[in-house]
Amino acid sequence: MKNLRLRTVGSVQGKFVEALGGAPQTMSSTEANEAAMRGAIDGLVQGWTGMRTFKSFQVVNGSFDVPFGAFPFLLVMNKARWESLPPDVQAAMMKHGGEGLARQGGQAYGRISQEIQKEKEADPDYTVVRPAATDLTAEKVPYRKVHEDWIAENDDGQRVYDLYMKIIDQYRSGG
Repeated sequence: MKNLRLRTVGSVQGKFVEALGGAPQTMSSTEANEAAMRGAIDGLVQGWTGMRTFKSFQVVNGSFDVPFGAFPFLLVMNKARWESLPPDVQAAMMKHGGEGLARQGGQAYGRISQEIQKEKEADPDYTVVRPAATDLTAEKVPYRKVHEDWIAENDDGQRVYDLYMKIIDQYRSGG
């Protein structure tokens, strides 16, 4: 990754790229496709579904599949707009939103990502590289510094980080 110009989506993702020796280039998916076609970037950090959605597979010939964290998907609404909705609509959104919707969305996202991965692995003109787990250990990948910097830069960072890690551990254990 040393000195590779990689499209990122924001400052935290950019710090991960920097930790691996790359040069982050913050831009949208459509800008990244154009930059990749022009040779202005060497690659892009993007999930499998994003690659399909934004047609990024058309501008690359392979993927280096590594765990690079997760980004939240949010359904947001202007507070004034929310307050203008009838109470029954608000109630329906609250009933069908929240953790249940998040779990359903996450499961669907995971399924679709796996389908895309299998499709790309079967494509003779596309290369998927997955490093061995031993190559992704904390000693070899300097992610910890990014975590430490985030903790230091944010009020109550350690508490928030610890809570986040607890939630992730619960999720990974099926909780």
